Amino acid sequence: MMKCKIELKDILKEEVTLGKTIEGFKNLISLVKNDIDSTDVILFDCITNFVSNFMIMDRDIDWDKVDLSVVQEIEDQIEEEMSNF
Repeated sequence: MMKCKIELKDILKEEVTLGKTIEGFKNLISLVKNDIDSTDVILFDCITNFVSNFMIMDRDIDWDKVDLSVVQEIEDQIEEEMSNF
């Protein structure tokens, strides 16, 4: 049983080293465009952080008193970003 655990650990380690990590929350397609044709899988991790970044980065908003039009604008930007991706 220990041997199986070691083999699985080695397999996972090998797969991780074959990957590439790209970080960002805006203009995602521009971040992956050089790699998109040479890969089979793109893992989009942490959708919660992605949405949170759109809500708080480059903005000074009092979320207790935010106007709904601002919320709608942010939602539209998130939807556009995901559609482009």
